Amino acid sequence: MKVGDLVRFKPSNAFPCFDGLGVVVDMIDSKKLGCDGLYERVDILWSNGEQERSWLEYVEVVNESR
Repeated sequence: MKVGDLVRFKPSNAFPCFDGLGVVVDMIDSKKLGCDGLYERVDILWSNGEQERSWLEYVEVVNESR
């Protein structure tokens, strides 16, 4: 996953009613925040105009930008 990819929430009980698409606008390097791993969080601009930060494990790539 990288900036520019089209994403959606993975189906789960946590987000049962949101089925919109979004675009990754930023990747948060968790090592700079003192966490293990790379890019555990992403900022997403959703199709409804809202922007939010989400854990990487809750979103899936629909179409990767090339």
